[in-house]
Amino acid sequence: MAFKKQIDILMMKIVATPTMFNFEKLFMSKEATFLNDIFNSLIVATTSTVLVLIIASMAAFTLRRLQVPSWFSAVILFWVIIFHMLPPITFVGSW
Repeated sequence: MAFKKQIDILMMKIVATPTMFNFEKLFMSKEATFLNDIFNSLIVATTSTVLVLIIASMAAFTLRRLQVPSWFSAVILFWVIIFHMLPPITFVGSW
């Protein structure tokens, strides 16, 4: 579908003349914000990854170095495994 003209998509033509118009419109038009959106997504992904690594490193250090009962580490590990087994959509709140 990316290489078809819009009229070919609407007419449901199986064989159509390939075109790059959709990509030109996506990247080169004045109202296109695609590259800016990709940049914003990279910023959000990088920031969240760094924050998760920092928080997880502090938690791992605490569980390993400080004197916590062994059952406490087992309970934490149990809940980590449980949360990994649940599908992510279950954590989304109802809007």
